[in-house]
Amino acid sequence: MTSSLTPSTVQQLALVKHAYQEGVDAGRLVHPLSSTAVLKFHDAVELFLGLAASHLGTNVNPKIDFLEYWGQIKSQSQVALPGKADMDKLNHARIGFKHK
Repeated sequence: MTSSLTPSTVQQLALVKHAYQEGVDAGRLVHPLSSTAVLKFHDAVELFLGLAASHLGTNVNPKIDFLEYWGQIKSQSQVALPGKADMDKLNHARIGFKHK
């Protein structure tokens, strides 16, 4: 496991923060425009999970299912990421928004 952050990791964290902030900003819009916040938050989390997996030296399939990150990261790096149940709710909200 790597403990220091490389300049590339810091840049990617800035992108995660930007995606998160876009979610916050979208959430302040009037309905139905505020609904896009779900997409932005999901993107931010997915970007973070990919970065966390890479930083921890976890080898994940590029086409990994969103909720599989938690198991893959834990099994390969022994790091238990919190928040899976809440992210499952976010994922269901995203699917509902985009596909239903």
